[in-house]
Amino acid sequence: MGTLDDRIKKIEEIVFDPNNEIKANHLEEPHNAVESSSPNYKDPYNLYKFLFEYNQNPVLRSTCHDIDSDELDKINEYCKSDTYDFNKHLVTILHEFRKHETRYFGGGVLNALIRAYLTGKNYKGVEKEDGWTTDRIHINWSSSELLSWVNKNPSIPPNLNENIAGNQEIELFSIQPQIISPISKEPIQNFTQLVLHFKNLFHLKSGNQSLRAIINRVNSSKIGTKKLNL
Repeated sequence: MGTLDDRIKKIEEIVFDPNNEIKANHLEEPHNAVESSSPNYKDPYNLYKFLFEYNQNPVLRSTCHDIDSDELDKINEYCKSDTYDFNKHLVTILHEFRKHETRYFGGGVLNALIRAYLTGKNYKGVEKEDGWTTDRIHINWSSSELLSWVNKNPSIPPNLNENIAGNQEIELFSIQPQIISPISKEPIQNFTQLVLHFKNLFHLKSGNQSLRAIINRVNSSKIGTKKLNL
């Protein structure tokens, strides 16, 4: 399996390989934007496509959902493993993300956010000291703390479904210090909850905040000076 340093080196070789530089002729044909009189208008189609296809990818999807028995079987299948192996899973995730951002280059700031969520680093491979959200969350899929937990809990995905973890008396990776989700207003106590928090940053569902509530939250924050009209 190799040492922890060997794992991290292998992962970084995949994500930050300069030979994988994004080329213009590798990008998907841009969507024909609707004409707008606003000089700041940005057609949201490419961002929509970027996020939609991210969630459709069976590998990348595992980074924004908790893992139940069925999902675990799918992970083992595409990792070609009889039992769950976090190292294989993470390497596969980062490989698929590299392909995804090359094909659907249009995520902009969100692309950088997801990269930091998966690696803790920017596109140059430099550690992001401010974390991957405005909430300054530093725990990510490549965190040394998480990798240490994985070494002590082999065959267990870090974002295991909480009910399954409870039934099997598995103590999930604890988030310290605890973070209060600006969406649910609930504490994010473990890695599974952190993954679901990541999902809720982009998914608009009846169980999440409404679009109006999200816009109100953004307007009341200190992010930028422009307001979104309801």
